[in-house]
Amino acid sequence: MSNLGIKVYPGPQQFLDELRPQLEEHELENSQVIFKPTVWARDNVEGGYYAAVLDGDKLVYAGCWSPGNYMWLSWCPEDGSETEAQELLAKHLATVESVVKGLVGYLGCEPGAKVFANAYAEATSRTVQEDRAMSTYRLTKVLWTEQCREMVAKGVLRKTTSDDDMKVIGSWYKGFNHQCKLPFLSLEECEKAVTNLTKVGLLYVWCLGKQPVSMAFQLRPLKYGTSVAGVYTPPEFRKRGYASALMATLSDHLLKTYQFVTLHADNDNPTSNHIYQEVGYQFVRYTSDYQVHSTA
Repeated sequence: MSNLGIKVYPGPQQFLDELRPQLEEHELENSQVIFKPTVWARDNVEGGYYAAVLDGDKLVYAGCWSPGNYMWLSWCPEDGSETEAQELLAKHLATVESVVKGLVGYLGCEPGAKVFANAYAEATSRTVQEDRAMSTYRLTKVLWTEQCREMVAKGVLRKTTSDDDMKVIGSWYKGFNHQCKLPFLSLEECEKAVTNLTKVGLLYVWCLGKQPVSMAFQLRPLKYGTSVAGVYTPPEFRKRGYASALMATLSDHLLKTYQFVTLHADNDNPTSNHIYQEVGYQFVRYTSDYQVHSTA
């Protein structure tokens, strides 16, 4: 490709105004690249980096970042045919000093994210290391296993309410973050997070009677699909099929509104990957979470 060029947008809204239709052509892989700027535009977030590699008017690759957040990279072909675009964006990013100083990590589809990592590391005095290898899944129809049906007959899915113990559920969220090697959050921060999810009606629990035994939350409601995350069962309730029943029931509920449901799972957690596949989630792409470090 000899006609590739970089276009930088002044903010998240301008980025979305021009690129959203093309980003939605691969909405599943671009969910973060669509949703994060939507939130940043809504909240009037200042600063950041919003750029795209274009071939004429055609979007080839894009990245978005706001201070204090990860950078999110767009869809790339699985055959690795767009390396020029990934290298071009990485080299351009390396020239933006404020972003270079503030960037702590990014996430993107493979193999493009790895190409981007190598080009960015070469163009800066920073090192880039893969932190988490993940699989992206998509579900369009729930598979009701016998175990799920047994659990559904015994339990119930419901949204959390202000009557739930946010301290307990906050501790579950802290356990989830630790399990997934996510940035450390205090118990107070975790309680605030689950309280906010409860207020907007996105946090769900699987209950036996009145006892919550597993949780998950909905994220990124977009045009075609939505995501599930935060799937966690505390140790004392594990190996009883609660997470499978929760995922099957919640996914079935979401499919009444969306064409598909998606999620990311750590490759080093075979239990969660098995649960997701068992209820109908199908592998789509490998994605990676990269950490960026200064060599100074």
